[in-house]
Amino acid sequence: RGLLLEARRHHRRTLAWVADAGPLRALIAHALQLELARVQRFKLDPLSITVVRLQADASSLAMLNLPADGASPESLVW
Repeated sequence: RGLLLEARRHHRRTLAWVADAGPLRALIAHALQLELARVQRFKLDPLSITVVRLQADASSLAMLNLPADGASPESLVW
């Protein structure tokens, strides 16, 4: 809930949060409108990058587990 409030406060801005797997899974569950139990099966690699787009009417998961070793997110559409 705190992340969603912060996202609303910074409407139309890009924000970066660093989190471990638990809060990240909760955010993914919200974006995909899934039960948290279903998201527990998602593999989240340590030090990887996951991009969640929070929007009032249509949140989405833009990227999951991009390696943080300099790989290019060329398939991501912002």
